[in-house]
Amino acid sequence: MSLIFRRTLVAMRLPIGWWVMMMIGATAAGFPAAVCLTPLGWLLALDVGRRYAGAAAMEMPSRAASEAALAGSLVGLLLGAVYLGVVFTAFPIEPHERANFYLLSAGLFGVGLLVCTGLSWAGCWMVMRRTA
Repeated sequence: MSLIFRRTLVAMRLPIGWWVMMMIGATAAGFPAAVCLTPLGWLLALDVGRRYAGAAAMEMPSRAASEAALAGSLVGLLLGAVYLGVVFTAFPIEPHERANFYLLSAGLFGVGLLVCTGLSWAGCWMVMRRTA
C-alpha cells in the first residue's frame, strides 16, 4: 500500500505544487480572483494520470488506471481545498449572498472531484493503451 501512495505523490507533486504556488502567489500579490481559474486547473489531472502510468507501467498495468483515478480524485480534493481556502480568506461575503456562495463552492468542489477522477483515469488509460 505504501508503494501506491508513493507513486501517487510522485505523480502529483509537480502539477499540484505549481498550482498551489501560483494561487498563493497571485493571492499575495493582490489578485485573489485568479482562483476562479480552478476549472482550468482540473486539466492537471490529465498530466497526473499520464505521470502515474509512467510510474506504474512495469508493475501492475491492469490496476494502473484505477489507481490513477484515485490519484485524480486526490488532485480534485486538493484543488477544491485551495479554492475554498483562497475564497473564504480573500473575498468578503455579504450576508444575503451566503447561500448562493456556499452552493457554488460545494458544486465546484464536487464537480471538480468527479472531473479530476475521470480525467486522470483517461490520461492513464491513453498512455497504457499506447504502450501495450
